[in-house]
Amino acid sequence: MERWQPPEKVVKLIFGVGYVLTSANNWLLLKKVLHSRNVYRKLSFTFFLVHIATVLATVPSVLQRSPLPYFLIVPHVHLVLGGAQLLIATSARFAHLLPIDRAVSLFSSRFGGLVTLARDFVVEEVDNGFIVLDESGRIVDVNRTAKKMLGLDRPVGKTLAEVTTVGPIEDPGALEPIITGEKPVHELKETAWVQTDNGRRCYDVWISVLTEGDERAGHVILLHDITEQKYREQRLEERERELEKQKAELEQQTEQLAYQNERLDQFASIVSHDLRNPLTVAQGYLDVLEQQANELPDDAPIDDSYFAEVSHSHQRIESIIEDALLLARQGKAITATETVTLAAIATSAWENVETTDATLRCTADVAFDADRDRLLNVFENLFRNAIEHGGEDVTVEVGRLPDGNGLYVEDDGSGIRADRLDEVLEHGYSTAEQGTGLGLSIVTDIVRAHGWGITAGNGTDGGARFELTGIGSVEDTSRETAPEVDE
Repeated sequence: MERWQPPEKVVKLIFGVGYVLTSANNWLLLKKVLHSRNVYRKLSFTFFLVHIATVLATVPSVLQRSPLPYFLIVPHVHLVLGGAQLLIATSARFAHLLPIDRAVSLFSSRFGGLVTLARDFVVEEVDNGFIVLDESGRIVDVNRTAKKMLGLDRPVGKTLAEVTTVGPIEDPGALEPIITGEKPVHELKETAWVQTDNGRRCYDVWISVLTEGDERAGHVILLHDITEQKYREQRLEERERELEKQKAELEQQTEQLAYQNERLDQFASIVSHDLRNPLTVAQGYLDVLEQQANELPDDAPIDDSYFAEVSHSHQRIESIIEDALLLARQGKAITATETVTLAAIATSAWENVETTDATLRCTADVAFDADRDRLLNVFENLFRNAIEHGGEDVTVEVGRLPDGNGLYVEDDGSGIRADRLDEVLEHGYSTAEQGTGLGLSIVTDIVRAHGWGITAGNGTDGGARFELTGIGSVEDTSRETAPEVDE
């Protein structure tokens, strides 16, 4: 029984429709080749060649001019080109060996692809890194610079989470969930420091949306190396800080010189004014003694009280000179400090003062940094002031301020008059007849030389209270209360 065969017109119609569809498919594939890049261009062009070769292989058979019977030329074509297609699809290195770009350029120049080629060349050679992601977050294109920046190896077709890690990035911030895949890729601008084989590098990372018409097609990541810029900015900031430090030092030196000049003026005032009074008294008594000695017989007695007054005046002059010299020295800036404890410095100062029946109580032992010798002078003067104005049996208490940022010295004496609180720390202030008025002024100078502050007031029991502030966080040495010291 003979097989039914379709009419020749039907066969020609079927082949014609098939060729039209195949030609349309190949045209679309050629457009894909012209608009693709890198590996995708090579793969697309390979598919295009296979399709064209397959179509051409059927033509001899249809025209009954095939050198092989039964359409065997088509399987042979598929065998050869299919093998090449498989190699290109699985090996990017093999794809690079084929002169596909040169063949594509024949079509590109004719179909307006010269701009595309120029753009591809610029993208490959530019110093910025480019990574193109599709809508699902997979890498579809990457230039040579981006591979070098991130150390990528064959990243096309993979996600960022598969080719990068957060580890080398210092403080990744908003980049971390994108790299790890915890959040989808979105628009972002971030600066990141990355540990690379070439050391620490800083990149500006821009992620922008790619659209096709009104629809989102993917994202492009731009990496810009700003390491040298950052290093220049850091050097500039360091230079500015150094200049600010030098400026502060110069201002401090200027302030210190002005302060020293003020102290020299005060010293000159003390020498010219304060010393003149006891010298005048001493000279007066010496004149009286000289007159009496001239008028009285040789065996006549001389009043011994005159000698006592002269001796007292000279002692007064000596005290003023010592305090004035001390005042001139103590205003100098502190250049070296050491860690001292409140109990130890207070006890040493107490032992250097004539305390008679007075009592020292230390409520907390704390450690802080200071110039020990000059701080010792602070406590000595404050203790003398407490005994001088509070009486021989006064109790003096030292401790840490409630905020932990300073110390206090308080006594249970008569306190300070409210109208004198503002002037008690000034130079020359004294309520004692024999006082030089320089003790608390010396205290103020030493405290300010440390960079601290000092205030005068009255305590809860009515006695005088002096607070040293701005010392910083004084550390408790775990002994809440030091033993009382009685003298």
